[in-house]
Amino acid sequence: MENLRDPGRRRRQAASHTHLGAALIIGILLAAPWAEAACVRGWVTGLSGQDAAFLNIEGGVSLRVQSQPGGQWEACGLSAGKYLVRPEHANYQFSPSSRTVVVREPRVQAVNFHAISRRAAGNPGAVKGRVEGLQKGQVVLLELACRIPVEGKSAKGGAFSLQPREPGACRLIPRDDRYRFVPVEMELEIEREPILGMRFLAEPSEGSAVPLEAPVDESGKPLVERPVYRLSGQVKGQKKGEKTLVRVSGPAEREAASGEDGRFVFDKLPGGRYRVEFRASECSGCRVLPQGMIVELDEDISGISAQIQRPGRGR
Repeated sequence: MENLRDPGRRRRQAASHTHLGAALIIGILLAAPWAEAACVRGWVTGLSGQDAAFLNIEGGVSLRVQSQPGGQWEACGLSAGKYLVRPEHANYQFSPSSRTVVVREPRVQAVNFHAISRRAAGNPGAVKGRVEGLQKGQVVLLELACRIPVEGKSAKGGAFSLQPREPGACRLIPRDDRYRFVPVEMELEIEREPILGMRFLAEPSEGSAVPLEAPVDESGKPLVERPVYRLSGQVKGQKKGEKTLVRVSGPAEREAASGEDGRFVFDKLPGGRYRVEFRASECSGCRVLPQGMIVELDEDISGISAQIQRPGRGR
């Protein structure tokens, strides 16, 4: 009854409750890990000249962003959750056509696509190369793991040629229990132009018994220091002023640019399995073959190779 006789008091209490509720909501948002909106970013390789692709992001938040010259793109303001990322351009088809990404961190990287000119789409070119280091007279099986997989055998000298069924993302994998291979596999974007000069090194498997993972205690701390190794190679076909960005990700993550001669070196990498990615820079419309590879680093590795492919011709 006292409150009914004092309307001003009722208003003050209501305002107090409103402020308390707002403070609680703000406190919950600030305490939540997603108080700050997240960003997703990546690259669209294979675009010619100043062409730019649109990226459609669909999920809890829907956005449409445009890639920058060179293919880099970024979309911010995303809440946590699952998103479908779909590139779009009238003159290109993309591999893959879309990617699903789960946003759990403030920034998600490496949501990448490769653009294939619609004029280049059609019957894909062959994938050719050589497996070096085979014992005399021996052959190995190779698999081109695509949407439609293809298998074949090398010749006795190690040369191989595989014919993909359609354009798109594939992994080239040599298989033979008698050998370990450097790299373990290659990542290729199949187009109309042939892919030539892919190179694997075969080493007898008896020499690969070194464990890749250091033993750990109950807390996950290594019982012994993980050994470190050197990884080096060369990107062939660079011209003056061009460079290739090389990124390794695994037990450690690093990125470096190749020198003018295409050579690159990563020192003191902890042992383990690494993904090596290549991206051409200062070379309009160029791509690097393979785009990526997997290596098992349990000793120093030198001589891994990739090559520049320029628009309109296979190399």
